[in-house]
Amino acid sequence: MNKIFTWQTSCLYSDSVKISVQNELVAAYTHLRNIRAQELFGYSYSEMMKNYKDVNWPGNRDILKENINRLRKEYPQKLSEVQ
Repeated sequence: MNKIFTWQTSCLYSDSVKISVQNELVAAYTHLRNIRAQELFGYSYSEMMKNYKDVNWPGNRDILKENINRLRKEYPQKLSEVQ
């Protein structure tokens, strides 16, 4: 899935509305990655990211990073705003 999600904005929408739309799109990508991570690894993408950021996490960080990158490749978050 190497698609770029593009949306067109106009001056009729406030910056807060545009940010809300972008936040919803980011949440949708995270949701898809969570589902796929659960299928592949038995825990969510969000949990993987939390573990990766935790300096005290006792697991193998290299494998975790590879798994995160795999999910990001399967569901790349490519957003573009056209004015």
